[in-house]
Amino acid sequence: MIKGNKDKPFFCYVTHNSIHSPELERAELIAKYKDRPGAKKGGRLNPVQAAMLETLDKSVGTICKKIKELRIERNTIVVFFSDNGQNGPMEGEPYRGCKGILYEGGIRMPFIVKWPGVVKAGSVCDEIMISNDFFPTFNEIAGVRYSAEDIDGVSLVPVLKDVGANLGRDSVYWHFPHYRKSTIGPHGAMRKGRYKLVEWYEKSAFGEEGAFELYDLVDDPKEQNDFAGSKPAIVKAMGAEFAKWRRDVGAQEMKKVSN
Repeated sequence: MIKGNKDKPFFCYVTHNSIHSPELERAELIAKYKDRPGAKKGGRLNPVQAAMLETLDKSVGTICKKIKELRIERNTIVVFFSDNGQNGPMEGEPYRGCKGILYEGGIRMPFIVKWPGVVKAGSVCDEIMISNDFFPTFNEIAGVRYSAEDIDGVSLVPVLKDVGANLGRDSVYWHFPHYRKSTIGPHGAMRKGRYKLVEWYEKSAFGEEGAFELYDLVDDPKEQNDFAGSKPAIVKAMGAEFAKWRRDVGAQEMKKVSN
């Protein structure tokens, strides 16, 4: 696909299965990680995932190598992004949580951009982004205007050009109104500045304690200290803003139903 379109604009979207279930890899590659000294850490060992990660790494390398061979490296933007955290234990490192839950381990994902001549190699930006931002970002890069007004994301071009730039966005939101396994119920999250609010919808619907959790991600990125009880004013303000956002976008809400 890349070779056939090297002389004109193209968009190539590659969705790797690694790392994802079913966890499958070549036996010799699994053995490579299973037998590696110090591979078992904290009582955990998953050589299949490690082997799948190597395959993913090689695939990305193959794509980048082909772009270089075709001599279109200077005119090609490469974006690497992961959709969710590990499908496994809730105590994933270095952050708390896993796939299907809105703690940082479930939603704080790798995002790497290679844009020769624009993104400075090795630079790091602390601005918060979310996958909704891809649509306006790619449109701006391609010089395309869109007429839709209800776009959730914002263009990341300003921070790609200058890591110190500000996107002018105060908050980002996540909404997960579903049940996952037997331990994770419907919930949502909101990030505003240094604070992150997590709302458990069942508890909110029935007025139960523990409906909200509040974390300071600057001092506590592992979300070990819940400040909901000691900072009620922040919880109230963020909770109201989060509820308004759900109403504004028409998000699916839990309903209290009487038998």
